[in-house]
Amino acid sequence: MPRVALVTGGSGALGQAIVHRFLRDGDTVCVPYIVDAERARLESSLDAATRPRVMLERCDVTDAASLGIVLLVIAILYVNSNMIYTNPVLNIAGYHIFEIQDSDGKTTALICKRAYVRTGSEIDVITVGDYVMLEKQ
Repeated sequence: MPRVALVTGGSGALGQAIVHRFLRDGDTVCVPYIVDAERARLESSLDAATRPRVMLERCDVTDAASLGIVLLVIAILYVNSNMIYTNPVLNIAGYHIFEIQDSDGKTTALICKRAYVRTGSEIDVITVGDYVMLEKQ
């Protein structure tokens, strides 16, 4: 079953090898980048068949808006896949993604800074999409 992978550092030399391994396995890959030259090198290494399965998103983790966009992309990928592989850098940045059930029983992705969400917890959220919520802070 194809997976969705987030490869932080995926535009660098070692990261590109990891990206290509996921692509060989038929997976979709999201690559946040900050160095345009590395992004261009990764893009030039993709063939026509694999290019549609790679999402390149500019992201500077010191910029909240940039990080928010990448987190939203991750949440969308998560909701549309059965599995996601993330790099611990997300956890270092303090963000976590949980699959939860809302009060109506609908399964939703929750992006928040909590390390753990207890069953029955009441969380104040912003609805980002049909199946994505972001905890208010």
